[in-house]
Amino acid sequence: MSVLITRGQENLNDAVGQALDAFLAGSDLARGVFIKPNIVFPVRPASGEITSPALVRSLVAALRARHSGVDILLGEGVAAGCDAQENFRVSGFAALADELGVPLVDLDGAERVTVEWQFGRLSLPRAAFERIYISLP
Repeated sequence: MSVLITRGQENLNDAVGQALDAFLAGSDLARGVFIKPNIVFPVRPASGEITSPALVRSLVAALRARHSGVDILLGEGVAAGCDAQENFRVSGFAALADELGVPLVDLDGAERVTVEWQFGRLSLPRAAFERIYISLP
């Protein structure tokens, strides 16, 4: 896992580009990219409880600028009792995905891979293993 903190950037696009250049150095974008923004609740971006669609828009633009044919997937699982489609609509991510031409997947229904860990087994989305995985908490 890598964490990068950028400072002194004039705008979001510059900060995202700088972070991508550091994070993706030597990565094979031909594998595709899985972006997991934090949209587990049906709230508007201004609430501060979810990842801003503006950040995801900048990230997708920066990825496409570096590799025009990159295959990008957005996905999120939702909090217990929430409806994924409602979350995506209220948060603005459904409209963003349409605007950008990027699939938006409910991870609770996505194809899974079972992995072992110290406490047993976990069933995780296959996309997190097959693509470059970028989590945006």
